Amino acid sequence: MPVSVVVLTFNESRRLRDCLESVRWADEIVVVDGFSTDDTVAIAKEFTGKVLLSDRLGPQNPGGFSDQRNFALQNVSSPWAFFIDADERCSPELAAEIQKMVADEPAHGVTACQVRRKEFFFGVYSPHSHGIGSLVRLVRTGQVRWNDRAVHEGIETSGTVLQLQGMLLHHSKDSIADYLATQNRYTSLEVEELVKQNSPLLRRPLFESFRTFCNMYVYKGAYREGAFGLIMSVFMASYTFQTWTKHWELEMKAGRIPATNPRFRVLEFAAARLRAVWTTLRPPRQE
Repeated sequence: MPVSVVVLTFNESRRLRDCLESVRWADEIVVVDGFSTDDTVAIAKEFTGKVLLSDRLGPQNPGGFSDQRNFALQNVSSPWAFFIDADERCSPELAAEIQKMVADEPAHGVTACQVRRKEFFFGVYSPHSHGIGSLVRLVRTGQVRWNDRAVHEGIETSGTVLQLQGMLLHHSKDSIADYLATQNRYTSLEVEELVKQNSPLLRRPLFESFRTFCNMYVYKGAYREGAFGLIMSVFMASYTFQTWTKHWELEMKAGRIPATNPRFRVLEFAAARLRAVWTTLRPPRQE
């Protein structure tokens, strides 16, 4: 049973070639590009004649990645579609497992499969700060659709979801600047979801941010990764806090909360006390 590989792209000329090399085994490769301004489309055409242009990730479309994935599903020719990002690589073991599964599956009612993903950030393998997660990437066309989340989207299906053991290799972000730019975009999308779901403003943002830090650095063991683990733990705590600040900004501008919240006066008091202590302890200024 044939399998189509789908890659969503936008300005991915640096990473796309290695991704497409890893999926040459597929019966069809479909690249859905968001009108890249670099050589992404030219590189894609070296591997496939099916390169589609779609701007469903634009600012006027709240569906985001989900709409782009559903658009891709409508344009594949195979009964199965395997989604892979431009910064990912399909291991030979995963490729063999996918081909075996679709050949053996028809009688079992499986409509989607999760695959495992091994994380690399800035070229560093992160077994503790990120570990090996699972996410749906192989879906049966016509029986699955991506949900309406603007970020960290999932699927909707009434069939069985199977867990595969093969591995995707995720080479995420070439630099810290790249990571922070993505974090800024994703936190904005997270707030869109919170507003859409009419979620209340987080009541304890500092505590929740600290808990996020402790979860990664202590519980998951990111401290074992040295400076890298510390950096990633702080970044994840910042993700929580940034999401709250952007949500707070929207609520404040809409007039639903005051700009100065009495609940944070305790922090003002603590800051004043710390300032007084620092004034006493700091060394005298050299004239």
